[in-house]
Amino acid sequence: MTTRLLLLVLLFSLSCSNQNEIIEFEKSIGEKHSKTLTMLVDDFEQNYLAKQYSEVSIKKAYKKFLEDIKDYKIQERIQATPELVNKIKESGFYEELYAITDSVWYNKVDNVYHTRTKVLLPNGEYKIGGYESSYGLNATTDEAETIKRHYSLKDRNFYGKFWSALRTVGEHERYIFDYIDITEAMGRTVASSLATGFINSHLDYDDYFVKRIVVTEFVEY
Repeated sequence: MTTRLLLLVLLFSLSCSNQNEIIEFEKSIGEKHSKTLTMLVDDFEQNYLAKQYSEVSIKKAYKKFLEDIKDYKIQERIQATPELVNKIKESGFYEELYAITDSVWYNKVDNVYHTRTKVLLPNGEYKIGGYESSYGLNATTDEAETIKRHYSLKDRNFYGKFWSALRTVGEHERYIFDYIDITEAMGRTVASSLATGFINSHLDYDDYFVKRIVVTEFVEY
């Protein structure tokens, strides 16, 4: 699976988004979400990249950041500050990024944890889903801790305005098309493998969409 991931990511072409694509993307997600997304990029560049990689330009810092993920110097994704998480939750953009865990309950008889999720749709309604996690009849689990962990798990929202708008751009931009294809096929991709694909694809780190993919893929909110 990892091999397939790398092969697909290596198909990314040099990115160069045009202004019309940017305008249509921002129109699709709406002004409010567009501003929130720009805020996330600005925060990442000013409060993380500029501090962690102060010896290089912001453009080069993006690549060094991905190299550190690839080399496991950064464990998977970095965690956004609670203040930033609160801001995007208040803006409503959090539900564009993630499916929300609505409830978790435990069936002691089968030793199965049930998770109910809701996903925000472009029309403002929610798609209800869920899944079961079985630990085996003889396994021992700490009910409170396991339920807490399930609440902390994050799944992508593949149905919202953000992903739908990105998918539209992907019809014209091969590197975005391949990124979407990989992520939808595999769900939560391995950050180190994905970072390797980004680096080997020679992406333009000044590109509007590359910046937004990086901050929503490699930062946890």
